[in-house]
Amino acid sequence: MGIDFDQISHIQNLQLQGIIVPGLDPFYDAKGRTLFRLFRLIISTPDTPFDPVPIKLPAVPAGMSPYSFISDELFYNGEKLDLGIQLRRAPIPPEESKLHYRGYTFPFGGTNNPYRELRLNPRITGCCPGRCFFCHRVHSHRVKPEEKYLFTPAELINHIQSDEGRDIFEDVQRVLIITELFGREDYFLDTICETSQELAQVGYPEEKEFGCIAQDVRSNQGHRILNNLVRPSRYSFSLEFFENRNKLMGPYKGILMDEVLTILESARQAGFEEIQLNYLAGIDSLEASFQGFNRLVDLNLVDSVGFSTYTFFSEEQRSYRHETAWDPKYYLELVTFLSDLGVRVYHPEAFDMGSPYTILMEKTLL
Repeated sequence: MGIDFDQISHIQNLQLQGIIVPGLDPFYDAKGRTLFRLFRLIISTPDTPFDPVPIKLPAVPAGMSPYSFISDELFYNGEKLDLGIQLRRAPIPPEESKLHYRGYTFPFGGTNNPYRELRLNPRITGCCPGRCFFCHRVHSHRVKPEEKYLFTPAELINHIQSDEGRDIFEDVQRVLIITELFGREDYFLDTICETSQELAQVGYPEEKEFGCIAQDVRSNQGHRILNNLVRPSRYSFSLEFFENRNKLMGPYKGILMDEVLTILESARQAGFEEIQLNYLAGIDSLEASFQGFNRLVDLNLVDSVGFSTYTFFSEEQRSYRHETAWDPKYYLELVTFLSDLGVRVYHPEAFDMGSPYTILMEKTLL
């Protein structure tokens, strides 16, 4: 496989502890809360044909983490750490870049396959109805009133071609819409439909992937419409976690599990071949995770998991991690459990905070 357990444990622990990086000091929001700057690290293994999305790490102050990154080298407790794999810092677009995280991103930017995926983000208002306390997207939740963005699909695609070249869609391998929640199913479906049409106009091939995180689509009619728009036939729902849903998420997104099950049953009835649940490992207890996924498998309401490690970007967010989830073995137990259930991992190279343990799981076949 090209990577052993000790290597995996260190990579996992980086996401749990954060990393000390000279020049990336904490800053403060308008309420005086401590925030940690974003650091992106590319992890390349010799047996993979392409680089994964760089993992997002919080740059924490000295003394908070045993890991540091100095002069392109990784250190552990002051000693150089050689994991036998390639680690390098990924560039972050400058803050003055108007569309950086405010319209579209190439999450594989800085890797040897920068156009592997395009993420469209047509809605940035700072008023996401999800209202998730743990959300790491500080760039979208702290926008100023004059910096709100509502893009039409045509405007986004024109911007992309202007910035990246007219032939960019020949290189893009998949397009995903990952955006602020709309709060209205019809508005969201209109955007998906318009985006599909605009992509066809610029020659994005029909055989290439086009999908979305479809938290806004909850009715059976909406599911049937969506299933005719996305490819492959995948319904992607942000489950996030099982416990404390109405505490850590607002009422629009933090619906209780009985209602979640009704939505997933509707998606299955609408003909989706795959139900993908996006899951943040580290907030639930392992017992809650095991019980929750067992129930979903018994009801045939999950095929794959978009598996991420819960990573903090503020002191407040740090407190939401379950006390047992500071141990890297927590994540190994969870991945082993999901594998034994036959749940696959969705594109393990694609998640910004993807657990390295997902390399042990079978990749989704769709």
